[in-house]
Amino acid sequence: MRNEMQPLLVSNAEVEDDELLGANEEAPRRGTLTTFFGVFVPCVLSIFSVILFLRMGYVLSQVGLILSLGLLVIAYFVVTLTILSISAISTNGVIRGGGAYYMISRTLGPEFGGAIGIIFYFANIFASGLYVVGFVETIIQTADSLSPDRWLSYGLGSAVIFFCLIVCLVGAQAFAKASFAIFLVVMLAVISVFVNFLAQHDLDDLKKAEESTVNETLVYTGFNSHTFRENVYPELQIDYTTGAKQTVSAVFGVLFNGCTGIMAGANMSGDLKDASKSIPRGTLQAAFFTFSVYVLFFILSAATCSRELMLNQYGYLQEINKVPELVMLGVFAATLSAALSTLIGASRILQAISKDKLLGDWFSFFSKERGEPLRAVLLSWFLVQCVLLIGNINTIAPIVSMLFLLSYAITNFACFVLSITGTPNFRPRFRHFSWHTAFLGFASCIVAMFVIEATYAAASVFLFIMCFAFIHFRHIPVSWGDVSQALMYHQVRKYLLRLQAQARKFWRPQILMLVVNPRSSFEKVLFVNEMKKGGLFVLGHVVVDDFGEQSRAQLKKQSAAWHQLDAVAKVKAFVDCTIATSVRLGARSLMLTSGLGGMRPNIVVLGWYKEDAKEDQLVGWRNRLEEKKKKKLIVNLTRVHEVDGLMDHFEPMTVSRGDNRHKIQHNEYIGIIQDALALGKNVCVIRNFSQMPELSARAKHDAKNNLDTWYIDLWPLLFSPGGPAQHSYEMILQLGSIVQKVRRWEKYTTLRVCHFVERGENLQSERDRLEALLNDLRVSAEIKVVALESQPGEPEPTDSPLNALVDLTNVAASKHMQYLGAMIAKNSENTCCVFTYLPPPPAEDVLDAERYLALLDGLSHQLPPVVMCQGVEKVVTSNEHSV
Repeated sequence: MRNEMQPLLVSNAEVEDDELLGANEEAPRRGTLTTFFGVFVPCVLSIFSVILFLRMGYVLSQVGLILSLGLLVIAYFVVTLTILSISAISTNGVIRGGGAYYMISRTLGPEFGGAIGIIFYFANIFASGLYVVGFVETIIQTADSLSPDRWLSYGLGSAVIFFCLIVCLVGAQAFAKASFAIFLVVMLAVISVFVNFLAQHDLDDLKKAEESTVNETLVYTGFNSHTFRENVYPELQIDYTTGAKQTVSAVFGVLFNGCTGIMAGANMSGDLKDASKSIPRGTLQAAFFTFSVYVLFFILSAATCSRELMLNQYGYLQEINKVPELVMLGVFAATLSAALSTLIGASRILQAISKDKLLGDWFSFFSKERGEPLRAVLLSWFLVQCVLLIGNINTIAPIVSMLFLLSYAITNFACFVLSITGTPNFRPRFRHFSWHTAFLGFASCIVAMFVIEATYAAASVFLFIMCFAFIHFRHIPVSWGDVSQALMYHQVRKYLLRLQAQARKFWRPQILMLVVNPRSSFEKVLFVNEMKKGGLFVLGHVVVDDFGEQSRAQLKKQSAAWHQLDAVAKVKAFVDCTIATSVRLGARSLMLTSGLGGMRPNIVVLGWYKEDAKEDQLVGWRNRLEEKKKKKLIVNLTRVHEVDGLMDHFEPMTVSRGDNRHKIQHNEYIGIIQDALALGKNVCVIRNFSQMPELSARAKHDAKNNLDTWYIDLWPLLFSPGGPAQHSYEMILQLGSIVQKVRRWEKYTTLRVCHFVERGENLQSERDRLEALLNDLRVSAEIKVVALESQPGEPEPTDSPLNALVDLTNVAASKHMQYLGAMIAKNSENTCCVFTYLPPPPAEDVLDAERYLALLDGLSHQLPPVVMCQGVEKVVTSNEHSV
C-alpha cells in the first residue's frame, strides 16, 4: 500500500501554510492538473508498492487462487464503495491540504475530523515504517553478503528513514516533481513481470529466503496445468517471517493493504482543472487498472510458480525475472517514494490539526511555521523509527489496513449522514452514489476491520473514541459547520412538532430571564441557570432604540456577547435579543415570541428595578477563578483569559448607571409584571444576589467543618387552599425544592419551610398541618413555625400584618411589609437564599407603581438573596395525582 497523502508533496510544497487547514483558509486556486497526472498517477502509485512486489506470493501460497481472487473482490468492493463516497464529498467543494482530515472535519465537524485526523496520521506513520521495512527486505534479499538480522535490518531502516528525513527537510518539492518519473519506473517493473511470465521457461533450484527452513527444491515451472491445479485451493501454512501459522483473516489484512491509496486524487482537488470530473473518473480508473493487474498477477503466478516457491520466497518475482534489476528498481522506487511521501504526508496532517487547535494550545508548537512543517517532520520521523522496531511486513500491514479502514469507514459515514439528513447544500456533482452505498461502505469497512483482527480493530475504535471525546469536551468553537447540527435539526424539528403542553406531573421551569448587563446580574444568571431543572432557559435582552442601522449593529453585538457569556460561564441558555422603543414593549415582544412549539417560557424572571449590585460581578467571578488558579485547584487557564476577553463586550457599571437607556420607569417595570401575568406567565422578582458568593462560601466552609447548618428558606406567607395565593405557595415549594437538589446546594444546605402564625395560635397544630402538606407533595424539608410578635409602639393587637399581602391599599401596608421583611430577616441568619411571596400588582387606578415598589422594597431589602414568586398555574402534584 502506498501513502494516501503523497499528492500533498505537490500541492502543499508550492503554497503557503495558510492553504492548509485552519482558520486562515483562502479561496481555492484554479488548478492545472489533468485527470491522468492529478488523479490516476497518484492513486496508482499509492496502491502499488510493497504488496504487489513482495507479498503476492504470500497471499497466493496461503489461500490459493480462488480465495485470493475472492478476497481481492471483497477488498475492492469495499474500496469502490468508499470511492463513491469520496467522489461525492470531494465534488461538493474543494478539498485542501489534509485529505481525509479536511473532508471529514469540514463535513462532520471537529470531533470526527480531529479524531480521524489522528487515526490517519498514525496510519501514515505505520505505512512509512512498512515501506522502509519492505525496502530493507529487498536490499537484504539482493545482497548475498548480508544475512537477515533484527538489528542489521533496524540499522538499515534507520539509515533509509534518515535519508527520507533529509529529503523532506531540503528537497521535498523536487521529489514531488519526480512523481511521474517514479510512476514510469514502477510501470516498467510491472511490464517486465508480465513479459517474463510469458517468455520465461522453467527454472530449477531457485534461491529461497534466508529465514525459510524448507529443504525442498524451489522451481518455476512456466505454464503448467499441474502447477495451476496445485495453486487453486487454500493450504494455510507457517509464514517464515513470523513463524506463525496463518489464517484467512490475517492474509486478508495483508492483501487489503495493497488495495488502499484511493484518497490520493481527492487530496489533489484544489490542483485539478475539473475536480468534479477528474476525481471520480481518475480514481475509478486507477482502481480498475490496479485490480486488473492484481488479477493477472494472481492467475499468471498460479499457472507458472510452484506453491513451495511462493511460500518460501516472497520476492519470487525478482528471482524468476530475466532482468531482476528491473523488479528490484521498481521495488526501490515504489517503497522509497512511498516511505518519503507518507513521512511528509503525516507531518502535513499533524501541522493541519495543530493549526486548527483541536488538541489544545500546547499542540500549536507544530503549527508555528511557514513553509515546510519541520517540527512535525521531526516528530513523525521519530515515530517511524519506533515503528521500525516491529521489523516485519506481515505484522505491520494489518495495523496499517486497520487504520485506513477506519478512515474509510468515517468517510462513508460522512457521506451517509449528509445524504439522509437532506442537507440542502450537499449537492455533489458526482451522482453515482446514494445513502445505501455510503452506508454499505461504512458497514463493510467496520466488518472488514473486525474480520482482519478483532483486537486491533477494537484498539483502533477505542483510540478514535478517546480522541473524539477529548476534542468534544474541549468545546472548540469553529466556523466549518457540523453535520451533527443537521442531525439535531432534523430530530428537534420532528419532536418539537410532537411536543405538547406539559402535563402537570411533568411540569418543569421554562424560564425567560430579562437581563441588561451581566456586570450587575451575573450572579442572578448563574442562580437561575440552577433553577431551570433541565428546562428551557432564555436570556432576553432589549436594545432600546428606534429600528435602524445603528440599533441593528448594537443588537448583533449584544447577541454575540451574551452567546459568548453562555459559552464561557457554561450557562445552558438560549439568547433572544430584540429592538424596541421601550423596555416594556421589548419585554412584551420577548414574552410573546420566545420559545417554539411546546417549549415556551412559563416563568418570567426580572431583577430588581434598581441596580442593587455594588461591585462588578464579572470582575468578581474572574478574581475567584484567579484565586483558584493560585491555590492550584483545577481551573482551565484558557477560561480565565476568556473572561478577560468577555468583559470588553459589556459596558462598565459606571457607564451603565449613567446611561438613561438602562434606566426603567416605575410604571414600565410594573407594566412588565402585569403583561407577564396577563399572558399566563408565572413571575419571579429576584434581588440582593450580590451577596451570594460570600454566603455560599460561608455555607461551604461551615459544612466542611461541621459548624452551623445553612438553609434555603421558603416563606410562602399566604396559604388558602383553593384561594388566589395557592399557586404562588406551590410554586415557592417547587422552585425551592428544585434549587436545593442542585449538587452544590444539596451538599451545603438544608431546605426549610417557614410559616407565620398569628399571636395566640397553636404552633404545633400549624407544624402538623405543614408536615401533612409536605408529605402529600413529597417535599423533604425542615419546618419552622414563627409566631408574629407585637410591633413596636403597638399597645393592642390590630389587623394581621399578613393582610397587607392581600390588601396593598391598607393604610398600614407599608409598616406591615417592613415588619414582615424584618421578621423574615431575623429568622434567616444562616440562610443562603429566600423564596417568598410576590403580591400581584394592582391596577394603576387603585395603587400607583411607585408605592407598590416601595411596599416590595420594604419586604425584601433586608433579606439575603431573595426570589419573590407570583404563580398563575398549578405546578405540583399530590400523592393522589402523582401517578
